[in-house]
Amino acid sequence: MSSARLETFYARLLTDDRLRHQCLENPCAVAAEHGLNEAEREAVRQLDRVGLVFAARSIEAKNQLRKHQRGNHTPVMKRFLFMLRRVRNLLTRNWG
Repeated sequence: MSSARLETFYARLLTDDRLRHQCLENPCAVAAEHGLNEAEREAVRQLDRVGLVFAARSIEAKNQLRKHQRGNHTPVMKRFLFMLRRVRNLLTRNWG
């Protein structure tokens, strides 16, 4: 039993803390608010709660790691890295 609406709801549960907490408190009501039919609401009710929380935390940790790896540097660090690249380019041009 998989519908696009149910899959979208699951994706939101994994990424939206507030929705996930509401759903853990009252899964049937939250599923009904999002327009899921009876069978879909039952699937949400039977969802592995521990697994849901674990998966959401894992996704959040991976997102934080990616965010850090993308280079969210302070302006001072960005300037330093820019100057470092310029020096490297000058050195490779003159001696490389």
